This record gives sequence, structure tokens and C-alpha cells, in this order.
Amino acid sequence: MLFPIPYDWYWLKPAWLSLVLIYWIFTLPQNVGMVTAWGVGLVLDILEGGILGRYALAMVVVAFLARLLRYRLKFFPFWQQALAILLIVGSGSVVLFLVQWLTGHPPRTLLYWVPTLVSVLLWPVVYRVLRRYAR
Repeated sequence: MLFPIPYDWYWLKPAWLSLVLIYWIFTLPQNVGMVTAWGVGLVLDILEGGILGRYALAMVVVAFLARLLRYRLKFFPFWQQALAILLIVGSGSVVLFLVQWLTGHPPRTLLYWVPTLVSVLLWPVVYRVLRRYAR
């Protein structure tokens, strides 16, 4: 999430942290949960230097929805999983949007939502790569 990229390509940056968190909640729900999501989000808040707690709140929402849907999604094909990932990652983006809006700094273009779509497109790749390394 903190890897520097050119400003013109910033809108193509996927939500890596959300995707990895969703994968580990699907794989090891007894070890990775909402406390882990809150901690990782808080670390990202500190590293970015923005409003403290916005990523922590967004990651908790993502973790909650991933835990809620994990049993159903294991048996879905990848395209249906991608729709659920759109819902999960999109809800995290909505939380971040609301925090920015409430603080008076809302995104000015619709390009704000492109990273959510890029994350959905990368879900099968992330899933397969992490599954290979988890074994």
C-alpha cells in the first residue's frame, strides 16, 4: 500500500491490504479476524500520516464482511467471488470516502472508485499466489 507510484497512476493502485486480509480471513479465520484487521489498519494509518483510525475502521468493516461471507464464498466460482469481493472492498472504500467527506476533503472525481474495481480484477491472481505460498 505504501509503494510509491507516479501520481498519474495512483488511481490504478489496488487495495492490497484488503485483498490479503480477505484471503487470510478465508484461510485462517481462527487466527486472523477483526482485531488483526484493526491493528493492521492502525499501522497503515500511522505510516500514511493521515487521520488516525480511518484505515483501521475500514479494515474492520472489510474483516467483518469477509468473516460473514467466508463459508458461502468458498464454493463459488471466481467470477461470483469477485462480485462478493467488490462488495467487501467497496464497503471499505465507502468507509474511507465517508471519513474524507466528514473531514471536508471528499474525492473530486469518480476515479476514486477505480482502485476497488482493480482490486476485484486482481482477486483471482492474489488468491492463487497466496494459496501457493500458504502451502
